[in-house]
Amino acid sequence: MSNEPTLSDFTVVQIPPSQYPLTNINSFIEWGSGLTLQQYLERESLLANLAFSIENLTTWALVPRKNPETTTFFCSCETYRRSALIRTVDKNGEVEVKEGVGFSIASVFCVPSHRKKGYASLMLKLLSQKLREMGAVFSSLYSDIGKDFYTRLGWKLYPYVELRLDVFENADGNFKEAIESQEFIAQPVIQEEISSITHSDCDLLLKEFQRSHRNGNNVMNNNNNLDGSFSDRKSSMKCIVILPTPSSYEWMLERSKFYARVFGISEPRIWGAQITLDSGFVSSCNNDKTPCKITDNHSSTSINLPCSKRPESFILWIYDFLKKDLRILRFRSENKVTTRLLIDRAKREAALYGLERVIIWNPDLKVFDENIGRIMAEMKISLPSLAWYDDHGNFGDQAEDIEWLHNEYYAW
Repeated sequence: MSNEPTLSDFTVVQIPPSQYPLTNINSFIEWGSGLTLQQYLERESLLANLAFSIENLTTWALVPRKNPETTTFFCSCETYRRSALIRTVDKNGEVEVKEGVGFSIASVFCVPSHRKKGYASLMLKLLSQKLREMGAVFSSLYSDIGKDFYTRLGWKLYPYVELRLDVFENADGNFKEAIESQEFIAQPVIQEEISSITHSDCDLLLKEFQRSHRNGNNVMNNNNNLDGSFSDRKSSMKCIVILPTPSSYEWMLERSKFYARVFGISEPRIWGAQITLDSGFVSSCNNDKTPCKITDNHSSTSINLPCSKRPESFILWIYDFLKKDLRILRFRSENKVTTRLLIDRAKREAALYGLERVIIWNPDLKVFDENIGRIMAEMKISLPSLAWYDDHGNFGDQAEDIEWLHNEYYAW
């Protein structure tokens, strides 16, 4: 149709920070739930001035090619630069693990009067060209408008299940007593500790990534099919894992704190839990590389952990005061016992703030007891999608052969 926008008529431009309020005022109707317009603008200003945004955020707009300076935007979106580990296999079967750059696409918004006319599709096609020129290996996004729109444009839909745990469902007397007594092996994580946890986690991710192809199988967690079952894919797959960073966690935490202030809630101080050997619960330690034993005070169950103060089992979360959920950003557990310890601590914090559920995206169910009171459900929004840009600049090339590991909330 002659009225449909064409690539020759439009372009995408970067919006300077001074114009961010223009796009925010437009998008308030979409993402301002629970806030006044002024509060929404304050939230967006706060987030835009954090280190993660300053270093990685670009806001884009679709404008007429003949008038690129206009502030009347047809569509807009944001991108955040992300580092990732990428494992590729060449035609000879040689494996290479390297760090690459991609972009998370967020806040895709089309002015209501311009919807259903092809402008958003055009913006995303033009944006993909820009991202490839900027050296992107991939782009990721989370769809709130179903499965089809972004799939048609080249993004592959990935597993979209979440584990929902009611805070008090199936809670035994020991758990309820522990909430009052604070007797937990899993020690609380405060914001100042997240940086060291993240660096250790990234070191482990790299080692696991390398080990997975050497051993000929996938040893990495959080790689689930739509029914929640664990996917044991062959090492010939191209694989990608988006790396968490301290600044991206800070962005998430400050967003939670903002809502706490708006709703008059005491600002959270605990943002996760970890199991380490300096918590006072070690029952035997040889001070070397042999495993040390710690005991769960609730069930008297003992578990072995490496003799190290670096947490290899931990959980990080944020507080969703709008939906009354404790949302797990990152989850690493060695076995079912450490999972129970970490989940118990998460439930305690959720209960203290009147939150009703603990939500975990795409968990590895092998480390969860069936009697933990879990419900696996398909997500209706925030459906994870990823596009791969190959060495020749092709869009969405061989998407079926690319595995996205650790597809958790921290990458949202």
